[in-house]
Amino acid sequence: SKCQLSLIVNPGNSGSPVLDEKGNLVGLISSRNDEVQGVSYAIKAAQISEMIKKIPDEKLRTELSVQNKNTIKNLKRTEQIKKLTPCVFNIMVYNSHLAQ
Repeated sequence: SKCQLSLIVNPGNSGSPVLDEKGNLVGLISSRNDEVQGVSYAIKAAQISEMIKKIPDEKLRTELSVQNKNTIKNLKRTEQIKKLTPCVFNIMVYNSHLAQ
């Protein structure tokens, strides 16, 4: 299930993390409402975790471990962002089959 956000989302923001005030992952941006500005949606973190658990072991290159320890929860938001910035990557996806 998705959760609705009051957040302006631009094309390319899909997959961005949604964090609560303590830095816990709440979900990942999945879509926006093109008819209403400031309405967007995220896939809940619990649902993502369940999907990951359903991936067959042979499909994973290495063992996947998810830490439940939040090391940024007691930091101010600006400090949380400084710690998280090195962990954020921009991934470009191309539909090569459409170019044929």
